[in-house]
Amino acid sequence: LFSDTASEESYQQMLERVKEWERYIRPRLKQADERGHFDIHSVGSQILESFADSTSGTVLEFHQFMEDKPRVDVARYFLATLQLANTNNVEIQESKPGHLAMDCMQLKLVSSVRHHEILEDYEAPSEG
Repeated sequence: LFSDTASEESYQQMLERVKEWERYIRPRLKQADERGHFDIHSVGSQILESFADSTSGTVLEFHQFMEDKPRVDVARYFLATLQLANTNNVEIQESKPGHLAMDCMQLKLVSSVRHHEILEDYEAPSEG
């Protein structure tokens, strides 16, 4: 009899934890769904457009790109920035040297050429 009662209480506690987790996660999932699909190329283009008519070598602070953006999009912009650095569109620099400095990332424009657009139009010789 004791084990049945203990099992029932344990089961009820588990159900309550699941309900609590659902109450927590559902609004967050809804918000994520409303934000829509993450297009790294589109976000990268927005970053490059922030350099507006700038020449190679122009430096901007990362937080300048985020001034009018929701906080939840910081990770998306950071990832797009890393992709731009990987394709040699920007160079990431440190603006405030120091141990654990916050908000210290600058971007130096290297090239505004979008490599993914070039590849979209590329036709391999074997396909011609």
